[in-house]
Amino acid sequence: MIGRWLESRMKRVQRTSPLAALRTPPNAGVLSCRVLDPVNEPVSHAEFTVTDAMGRKVVGGGTDPFGTFVATVPAGEYRLAVSAEGYTPYRASVTVAEDTLASLGDVTLQVAAPPELPAPGDWEIEPAHSSIAFTARHIGLARIHGRFNSFAGAVRIGEDMQQSAMHVVIDAASIDTNVKMRDDHLRSADFLDVARFPTLEFYSDRFTHRGGSRWAVTGALSLHGVTRTVTLDTEYLGLGNGMEGETRAACRATTELHRDDFTVSWQTMLARGIAVVGPASGSTSTCRSCRSPEPRCPGTEARGLGTMADVSDVRHLLVLPDRDAAEEAAEALGERFALAEEPRIVRDALAGEDDAEDAQWLVVLRDEEHRLDPAELDEFAAEWDGWREEP
Repeated sequence: MIGRWLESRMKRVQRTSPLAALRTPPNAGVLSCRVLDPVNEPVSHAEFTVTDAMGRKVVGGGTDPFGTFVATVPAGEYRLAVSAEGYTPYRASVTVAEDTLASLGDVTLQVAAPPELPAPGDWEIEPAHSSIAFTARHIGLARIHGRFNSFAGAVRIGEDMQQSAMHVVIDAASIDTNVKMRDDHLRSADFLDVARFPTLEFYSDRFTHRGGSRWAVTGALSLHGVTRTVTLDTEYLGLGNGMEGETRAACRATTELHRDDFTVSWQTMLARGIAVVGPASGSTSTCRSCRSPEPRCPGTEARGLGTMADVSDVRHLLVLPDRDAAEEAAEALGERFALAEEPRIVRDALAGEDDAEDAQWLVVLRDEEHRLDPAELDEFAAEWDGWREEP
């Protein structure tokens, strides 16, 4: 009788056990918890990581829409880490026994203090510590990864962060996918057409806080002669110090571009209608900015931002009324003054659209050896209805 009573009791326990409907492997148990915010709302898509006593990752993933996660693990001692955007990470130790449920119950995440924002003023993007990369689908299967090796930019941080502005100029010819033949094709008239459109530019004066360390930076991207509104999903990574004690700020930004929006419409179809190049590409930028002790480009007070990096050796800048004048003047400069380096052409950050009446284009000249005569450059600029400025 006692034996039958024990057997009946065991069956009732099994039917009411939390693991009754879950078959666990031998020598394994179940770990679970529910993640809540400070007002007891579930935190969906929080990330959790379970590591063993040696620090090795055993399992990881995200919480469900109700803030819950359940994981089957071998019996043993574990460390659990839970993190979510805008919250302070949670860590705990837990022991999981064989064929049992180890529940941590409700875990409440505390709101994290936002990272310190950069101080108001001019910040220069450092190409040596930054990158502009992209990914595109190739032949319907593979993803091609590339980057632009030459770019420059500046950020002007406002007293109110949401009143900040930035300007980035990218050398289109510096595109690099690590395959020369493909890179040459991308530079051709089929794609970027760098002979006609030597630069890509992004200008923004709309910084919107999305919460925590997330920001939306919305601005105008000029590519292939077309300007479109683009929003960068930006994660601010905080402040740090460089090798010489200088203050640096870092961020990571991503967006998706559709090349048809910029009239980059070349396409070749393979058999079965598969496109050689996909219509969309993802772009990721990781940048570090260093506080500029003074404006690095001439006219930054009037234009709002500098336009070129590494301009400490720039000695002259010609301001011309339109793009055609800038391109013709740049070519004539090289012939008249036997320049060692080809001049750079950049649209003024606040000049508006290319065909605006007040549009101005800048021809940047580097003159490390001070060989160019300012008076001759003044005369040259006047011939093109422009003028010369000095940093």
